[in-house]
Amino acid sequence: MAADRPGLLAGAAAVSGELPTGAAEVRPTGPVPVMIVYGADDPVRPIDGLPSPSPVAGEPVTPTRSARSSAELFAKAGGAGAPTTRAERGYDRTVWRLGRSAGTVQFLAVHDAGHTWPGSAITPPKGFGRTGTALDATSTLLGFLAESR
Repeated sequence: MAADRPGLLAGAAAVSGELPTGAAEVRPTGPVPVMIVYGADDPVRPIDGLPSPSPVAGEPVTPTRSARSSAELFAKAGGAGAPTTRAERGYDRTVWRLGRSAGTVQFLAVHDAGHTWPGSAITPPKGFGRTGTALDATSTLLGFLAESR
């Protein structure tokens, strides 16, 4: 929705979400604030993208871009300039300022985190990796979306 109909949304957020490539390719079409939070050690959907066929048994064969490349495409579609990246406690934050708006595209790579919801108290399924504790994804995403209204 954020890629195909950006004008309908005030903002969008994803945890462990990457844009598909290949036959199912999705390319952002206009400006929309987006935040992507991703575990740097995600064994299910690797941060560098998923090739086709998938190296992970049981995963769909739809290939994906890397998490950063997904954010970069949203930034480009929004007329953003060069990003700034800063290391924060337990994660790296890359921010692009969207042109002609006060919004941003942000990519947060959480260190020592897998295919999980950072800050969650729920034990992830076997093979999903560790749950990152450096940030609370729920409050981080809600804060971002509140600023995007």
